[in-house]
Amino acid sequence: MARAKPAHDGIPARYRWMDGLLVRSGAVRESSGDGIHTYVLGAELAAFLKRPRVLITFRQGAADREGVELAIPGSWFHDQLLRFARERGKVAEGYLPGQDGLDRAALLRSRRRGFEKLLELQEQRYGTLLVFTFRLSFYSEPAEEQLRHVTYDAERGRVIKRPIGKRLFEARSVPEDEVFGEPSRVDVKKGFAAAWESIQDDVEARVREIAETGRPAYEKKVAVVEKYYRQLLAEEKRLLKTRATKRGQEESRGKIDLLKLEWERRVKEETLRLEPQVVATLSAVARLWVPLERWTCRLNGGAPPRDRDIWVDLARAEAWDAPGAGNGTR
Repeated sequence: MARAKPAHDGIPARYRWMDGLLVRSGAVRESSGDGIHTYVLGAELAAFLKRPRVLITFRQGAADREGVELAIPGSWFHDQLLRFARERGKVAEGYLPGQDGLDRAALLRSRRRGFEKLLELQEQRYGTLLVFTFRLSFYSEPAEEQLRHVTYDAERGRVIKRPIGKRLFEARSVPEDEVFGEPSRVDVKKGFAAAWESIQDDVEARVREIAETGRPAYEKKVAVVEKYYRQLLAEEKRLLKTRATKRGQEESRGKIDLLKLEWERRVKEETLRLEPQVVATLSAVARLWVPLERWTCRLNGGAPPRDRDIWVDLARAEAWDAPGAGNGTR
């Protein structure tokens, strides 16, 4: 009985992500042989690359054949495919499962001052988290590139600092429990605005760090530039005093003015290098649904004790006061 060919036949393990990306974009691998892989492209990628099919290879020697594109890092095809992936994509969605055996009372006792006891479960539904992934390119010396994930909690209307990156791998395509109701409508634009403001604050802080780190090198370079031009100016001024003709003196004065302008330009160039330029690109968005419970709880510390509604996030083991009329008035 003939053995079926593996899905990544002939493609090195470190490049299999590229095959997966091509397939997800609608491409079909037509053939593979002698280190060359032929793909019929999907409509969007075909329009992007301006060709209906491609022949790619991961071997330097095979790239010598006409019409075959080298697909290793640094090659034209590799860079174009990365650019295509960065500029396009779908929103990833999933449900985070609740933590098994979560002790609600213990959680609220540790997170809510004055908690005394749970009284009544009022509501069960899903809440929404939006995870924005930004690619940050710092054009500095040395250059730097980062991926930053910013999580916006739509229930509380703010960016949360506690990372949830590892929890993304636990997300499920279907709800864990049907008892939880549908999430409330989410204002994605508001979420993006909050995430963008957070990224701007982080970028400004990182730019200051890069500038301070590079300041000694900057000052050293400026000192070298200043010494160089001071020497040239001193020499030209000495020559000016020896010029016997008016024309010769005018030429020296003109050269002195040019040297001063050149000196100023060089210092400005070094100053610009000290201040990194940053490009931030939104690379991906994930929408996660987390199981929430709204409990009426008894809080002490007052006379008489107060009853208050508190939301409990069963996935992340977090709690916060539920907004709205009635809280604190029971």
